[in-house]
Amino acid sequence: MKIVAIVSQKGGAGKTTLAVHLAARAAHDGRQAVIVDLDPQATASSWGDWRGGDNPLVV
Repeated sequence: MKIVAIVSQKGGAGKTTLAVHLAARAAHDGRQAVIVDLDPQATASSWGDWRGGDNPLVV
């Protein structure tokens, strides 16, 4: 199991975009992927709700 953390204090650096794309690609390739959204803006969680389904799982 590989764990990838995308972290930066700077806003607008593309952290959520990168995390969502990496997880979506991993899921597309048949890997299990989970996005843990700890950002108060909850952008990745909103994306997960909009997208539907559970792969990649967004918590």
